[in-house]
Amino acid sequence: MSIRQMVKNFPVSNDRTHKGALEFPDAVTRYFDSEIACGAVAGPFDTVPFSSGKMALSPLNSVPKSDRTERRIILDLS
Repeated sequence: MSIRQMVKNFPVSNDRTHKGALEFPDAVTRYFDSEIACGAVAGPFDTVPFSSGKMALSPLNSVPKSDRTERRIILDLS
C-alpha cells in the first residue's frame, strides 16, 4: 500500500514532502506498515477522524542509514 493509498481522500502535498520521501516511497510505506503494526500510529483513514473535520499532516523525508541498505524516515514536526 502506498502513502497515497494510506491517506486515501486526504491531499498529499508534494510541496511540503521532502525529496527523500518522494524518491523512496517504498521505504516510507515499510516504515508506516511497521509503525501501524505496533500501534505507534493510527490509520489509514477513509475520512478525517476528528469532529472538527480538520487534520494537519507533517512532511516526511528519508535519508540513508549508515549501512546504506535501509533508509531512516524523518517526520518533520516543526
